[in-house]
Amino acid sequence: MGIWHSAAMDERLERTTFHQPDWLIIAPDLRDDSPLQPIGKKHLARWELVLLARAIPFRTAPYQRGKLLLVPATLYPRAKEELRLFEEENHNWPPPLPADNPQQNNLQTTLCVLILLATFHNLTQLNINLLGHH
Repeated sequence: MGIWHSAAMDERLERTTFHQPDWLIIAPDLRDDSPLQPIGKKHLARWELVLLARAIPFRTAPYQRGKLLLVPATLYPRAKEELRLFEEENHNWPPPLPADNPQQNNLQTTLCVLILLATFHNLTQLNINLLGHH
């Protein structure tokens, strides 16, 4: 059932009809009047986790290039409401990345620092005696 089903379960589901009287299909847009459409893998995985967390039993059935999500008819309104609340809460998730700061031209500063470092290095290599200190 759900995420942890086996290939044998997939074969068994393929042989069953989608319109069983005790199981209803949840549409990808959560509307009752939507045409029959499969749910994408990532979308289905998130919804399966929501239903698992809320202890709502579900089935998946292969359909075209995706899968259908089925829930018991008695829990259909509750499942749709939980999924609607999940989608509403996670509507703008993940948030967009912050804009990158434009790089500034700091070539002159970099060259000055490198010249000062090179000068310091050369001065430390000379054997100069200043006030008794080498």
